[in-house]
Amino acid sequence: MGINQRRNQRRLYLRPDEKLPCSKLRLMRNSCMMILKLTNGLLLLDGPVQPPLYLPITQPVHPANSELDAIRSVIQESERVLEKFQKQEDNMVQQVTERAKDLRDKEFKLPYQKPMPCLVDYNACRACYKEHADDILKCAPLTKSYYECVRRAKQQQNSADK
Repeated sequence: MGINQRRNQRRLYLRPDEKLPCSKLRLMRNSCMMILKLTNGLLLLDGPVQPPLYLPITQPVHPANSELDAIRSVIQESERVLEKFQKQEDNMVQQVTERAKDLRDKEFKLPYQKPMPCLVDYNACRACYKEHADDILKCAPLTKSYYECVRRAKQQQNSADK
């Protein structure tokens, strides 16, 4: 094919920036079909072969089942981890509550107090002083017995500490 013949030949392809109306596209398609029938499916062209025009096929935008399964498995795993962390949190809250209660009980609990020694003598002495406020010498024997009881208790405590 010569240069003049190529100029006169109809183009069967589109440039990327070209848009054709549907009627021209039908005409081009029909022309191509006739050429294919005449050549028994074989096209013999001089010069470089132009790439065919492919219209993009719009695929439905649905994720594949494998993607959905992967997403579902990640969600299930996340839910399991969340449940595990919630159980751990509940256990930790329970432990902290128990420890706080124990510490509060230990902190505010009075230590074991020993019974006051000579309590009977002390109460008798006080009662006597209240009864005989004008004549306290009447309480001397009770005061002396209370004093002796306190002295013995101190001696017992000192011997126990050693």
